[in-house]
Amino acid sequence: MSSSIPADLNHAEFSGDGVRQIVVATYISDTVAAFDPTDFPASSDASVRVRVTDGFNTAVAVASGLRKAADLTPGVSIMSPEHGSTHLVGAGVYLDVHVFDLEDEWM
Repeated sequence: MSSSIPADLNHAEFSGDGVRQIVVATYISDTVAAFDPTDFPASSDASVRVRVTDGFNTAVAVASGLRKAADLTPGVSIMSPEHGSTHLVGAGVYLDVHVFDLEDEWM
């Protein structure tokens, strides 16, 4: 990419609603533009648009129909021991934990 090309002409955008575009990567000069999807709002129909130029020609590519989950962190519940329970020093304690992740489901 020529240094005379404004950096904002080569960028990637995220849209969660098809209307508002959020710039997620600028200064694209390679084949990879990484961004953290947890920084953006949830959507059942998100899109990512990439716009690049060599100063004369411009290309735009859009990936649409993407799903961005509301919360990517797994959920966890401690089932046992119960809150406030007491145990003898040196005695074994049964630990029962339930974990759910959107990608891996129940773990």
